[in-house]
Amino acid sequence: MEGSDRSCPSRLAVLALSSSQEKGDFRGVWIVRINAASRELGVSYSRLIGAMEKQGIDIDRKILADLAISDPNAFKKVAQAAGVAS
Repeated sequence: MEGSDRSCPSRLAVLALSSSQEKGDFRGVWIVRINAASRELGVSYSRLIGAMEKQGIDIDRKILADLAISDPNAFKKVAQAAGVAS
């Protein structure tokens, strides 16, 4: 019985670590998608994000990446609102 009690917290720690690693992995995927879509508009990822922050456009990377894939026209409008795409 003692061994099973000791193993439970370590299993939870592994699950928590795995979950946080997955979040980081997804963030990387979102950044790659946003960068690819922004490059098609002639601007880098960092310039797009910087311009969005400067204009007060608060869209998280998950939503922005989804727009880049599912609705390129909406993504372009966001970039235009940020002032980086024509």
